[in-house]
Amino acid sequence: MGSIFKTQSAPPPAPPAPPSTYIDEIGGTEQVPVQNADGTYTYITRRRPLTAEEQAEKDEYDSIMKDALNSIQKLSASDYENDEETQKIIKAWEVENQNILNDNFEERADEEEKILARRGLASSSAGEAARRRRATDKQDANAQLKREKDMLSDDIRTERLALQQNLYNIAASKQDADTAKALKSATSGLSAITSINAGNRASIADYYGRQIRSQNSKLQNSAASMFGDVLSTYTNPVGKIFSIF
Repeated sequence: MGSIFKTQSAPPPAPPAPPSTYIDEIGGTEQVPVQNADGTYTYITRRRPLTAEEQAEKDEYDSIMKDALNSIQKLSASDYENDEETQKIIKAWEVENQNILNDNFEERADEEEKILARRGLASSSAGEAARRRRATDKQDANAQLKREKDMLSDDIRTERLALQQNLYNIAASKQDADTAKALKSATSGLSAITSINAGNRASIADYYGRQIRSQNSKLQNSAASMFGDVLSTYTNPVGKIFSIF
């Protein structure tokens, strides 16, 4: 006689959850499950397919990085020469400050020659010594002007290199497309040198202009003292102190 109770079979186990794909939005990669022959899965990491919009943005980043890298290589080259815009800025600065230097020495020459004439020393050894001193000072001032011009050129080159390196880093991080595009536009012209860093440096040309004016002023002050020494040496060998004016 059979049992009045029926044996109930256990429900079949629930199927395993389908493997998931893990997406790294920031890194632009994804981990995709691949089924093995034994039914198990292995995850492989691959570059995530880009949408049309994302591809366009990537192309923009790549273009910015390529242009910035080309500029970095050019600015870093041992045979680098300033472009036309930079040359214009440096030339304008040089002309302005050369005129200032020449005007200062013309004023000095006029003043010294008046003093020499008033004392009857225009054709004397003292007069010749004063002129040699003045010529030497002017030569030194011109040499200093050239050094300042070279410093200005190097400074502009350094600024442009830093801007391009910053641009490359921003594009390489791929975190701010708008900033990268804006900076690329800004660095396309030399105006970036004076505009982006205006808060820190005011104007490069004005800065160096103030430097050379300051140096000329100091030179003029010391020149008067040296002029007095020259006259004292040639006209007062025993060392008597007298006024040259």
